[in-house]
Amino acid sequence: MGEYRISRNFALIHSEANVSDEALLDPHCVVHQSAVIGKGTRIGSNTVIGPFVSIGADCNIGCNVTLENCRVGDRCVIHSGVRVGQDGFGFYFDESHRVVKKPQTLQVVIGNDVEIGANSCVDRGSWRNTFIGDHTKIDNLVQIGHNVHIHGPAFICGQAGLAGSVTLGSYVRLAGRSGVVDHVTVGDHVDIAACSILTKNAPSESVWAGFPAQDIRSWKKELLAIRQLAKSYVTASQPAPSNPKVEFSGEPSDDSLY
Repeated sequence: MGEYRISRNFALIHSEANVSDEALLDPHCVVHQSAVIGKGTRIGSNTVIGPFVSIGADCNIGCNVTLENCRVGDRCVIHSGVRVGQDGFGFYFDESHRVVKKPQTLQVVIGNDVEIGANSCVDRGSWRNTFIGDHTKIDNLVQIGHNVHIHGPAFICGQAGLAGSVTLGSYVRLAGRSGVVDHVTVGDHVDIAACSILTKNAPSESVWAGFPAQDIRSWKKELLAIRQLAKSYVTASQPAPSNPKVEFSGEPSDDSLY
């Protein structure tokens, strides 16, 4: 296993780790044997740089981060609480109806100038490396499943989720709490509206909304038709007032629909 040494600021570094003399390690971080840390990179307190991790130059890794089984490019920012390189969620039932875990043995590859927000998770690959392309920006509390491939650049907002083996093209934007189901391919310049779930492939230059997500123009027409249908249920003895907060006879108010 080799030996660890304690630096003057109480960082714990394996004797065989390749750490640049120009890297900055805050107190109580841990650097494992096979880790590589480039020049100008800063590692926050209580962060673990685990096995098979390579970090490029001029990166900023926050506090309480766990990195394992991953390669990080240059000038990346990984905020506090992020977990990169843990096993993806892969299980199945065998012939005896026992739960079997699928092997998760590959890595996460993160390009240059990538930013990952606090408490987000990026799973390692099983049949291909999980990949996050250059200039991709990921918000807080985002889940990136195993085998996901993000060409980048892309914007992924808070609480969004990408299921396993999703492929995103360039210049994709996912709004807050949106998601993409497994094995779906998303083209270039695609927008997915907030709280929408994409369940099928999305061609380039398109905008999607709803659950299941559809072309946003169709979604708006459908929403308008539902609202018009709801208004038709107002009884003749109780005409709809001009106030936008319409109360329907025996039906919920508009406010309760959201």
